[in-house]
Amino acid sequence: MNFLNYFCIFFIFTIVLLNPTLCLDNGFETEGQEFHVNNYTANAQAHQQVKYFADGYFIVVWESYGQDGDEYGIFAQMFESDRTKRGTEFQVNDYTSDRQYRPVVAIFPSKKFIVVWESNGQDGSGYGIFAQVFDFDRTKIGSEFQVNEYTNSDQSGPAIAILDNDKFIITWQTESQDGNGGGIFAQAFSSLDYSKIGSEFQVNTYTTNSQYNPTISAFANNDYIIAWESAEQDGSGYGIFSQVFSGADHSKIGSEFQANDYTTDQQKNAVVLALPNDNFMIAWSSEGQDGSYAGVYAQLFSGADQSKIGSEFQVSNYTDGSQSYHAAASFPNSNFVITWTSDNGQDGSADGIYAQMFSGYDAVKIGSEFLVNNYTFSDQEWPDTAVFSNTEFIIVWESHNQGGSDWEVYAQMYQGEFSPTPTPTPTPTPTPTPTPTPSSNDTSFSNKIAINLFLIFAILIFYHFF
Repeated sequence: MNFLNYFCIFFIFTIVLLNPTLCLDNGFETEGQEFHVNNYTANAQAHQQVKYFADGYFIVVWESYGQDGDEYGIFAQMFESDRTKRGTEFQVNDYTSDRQYRPVVAIFPSKKFIVVWESNGQDGSGYGIFAQVFDFDRTKIGSEFQVNEYTNSDQSGPAIAILDNDKFIITWQTESQDGNGGGIFAQAFSSLDYSKIGSEFQVNTYTTNSQYNPTISAFANNDYIIAWESAEQDGSGYGIFSQVFSGADHSKIGSEFQANDYTTDQQKNAVVLALPNDNFMIAWSSEGQDGSYAGVYAQLFSGADQSKIGSEFQVSNYTDGSQSYHAAASFPNSNFVITWTSDNGQDGSADGIYAQMFSGYDAVKIGSEFLVNNYTFSDQEWPDTAVFSNTEFIIVWESHNQGGSDWEVYAQMYQGEFSPTPTPTPTPTPTPTPTPTPSSNDTSFSNKIAINLFLIFAILIFYHFF
């Protein structure tokens, strides 16, 4: 066999190995390779969010610098269920002066969708909250509209939840409106004509210092929960607090309550997730709790009375540096996935994207935490995730210099089914034998065999020619 024959075999074998289907130990595997979301690549595209339509289509929204002619603007791309793009990426915002950024998106049962963002200067005073409704064919329904009534200073950080009673709720943070620093406010809307229902209302009861970064999720009975971070309310820095509301009249159900037990330093950046089994989960970033700078922690609650189910738990196993900027999504079977940014070189470079599956009944981990991004050079940050069914989900993130131009948006789809959780057998525990800790991005057994074969093949070529 001549050198050309060896080279062709080596090339084909290498291509196969560089594009494996990664099998995870939670029953899922990657569905194809990670893919590029945005077409416009100049400057930065970042702060992305993803949502599924009921029939498997999905949409990604993000902010893009310079694309609308003046600093940041909001853009989106729809996809078919097989990841092919449905049409071209399109501009969401009509008002383009200064900055429009940090978009969120939600899907109505009718397949219409709404994008909400913060816009600088558009409401006459600092940042304000604006929104635009679209039909499934991407045509705008009406004009973009202002969400906030109070316009002094800044209103920013919107979040949205769709209810099944023809309503939707948008919440945000606002400066000085509650009389003391930042506070959390919300507004109910009709899903039929997108008009406001009543006036905007205050979410937080405790108003001392500041409350920031609201997150919202709706229960199956149309009640909803909003969580946020509050300064000094738990006695030490920021802590995580939450309030349940009636979906019928938006009155408070019970009192606001603290999510975090560990209160030293800061607990910030809450993510709340209502589960189909009527439980709910709140996750946050906690400084110093895991022995390093910051780690992701969470607590499972009963939706019936907001009582805690078990103790707060550590989401990430890897603790060096920071694990933060997290997102979560629930499966129809009430399991859920949390994804986050991990720095300090866990993926072999700088920041990378990791994820972990959990049971929605007892918060037990399903499988190991796993590396999401295939491209690991430089930074991958700010993940978001959405679930289509018990057998499919997606994670999106921003990646630095992967496409050759600052920050761009990438995504990875997963398919499979959950591995059953084994029932423990009451047998005496033997003395453990030390075993290597599996890598968080460990491949399946078949992939390990392929890698070993690759090394053997390379050695054979080396000895043949040298």
